[in-house]
Amino acid sequence: MEVHERISKLEVKVEELEHNQDITESHLKKVRDNINETNSLIQDLRIVVAELKVVSENQTQILRELKESRQAEKTKHEDNVKWIIRTVGAVIITALLGLII
Repeated sequence: MEVHERISKLEVKVEELEHNQDITESHLKKVRDNINETNSLIQDLRIVVAELKVVSENQTQILRELKESRQAEKTKHEDNVKWIIRTVGAVIITALLGLII
């Protein structure tokens, strides 16, 4: 009878091991799925980083062009002020000469 009890206990152990193996395989599948999802997210992040780099470069170029444009406007304004000063000066000198003569 003792042999039958041991066999019965071994059969229960085998069933437990089979059940544990099923659980392990299920967990392993979930881990593989998670790895695949992680790899996909990493690839998506690489794309986003590349796009952000392009946006940053575009922004830098736009800021550079804006700065150049502002400098050109400032120079133009300064030139206009100089022209006005020269013109007013010439008018004043002409008027003074007209008074002297």
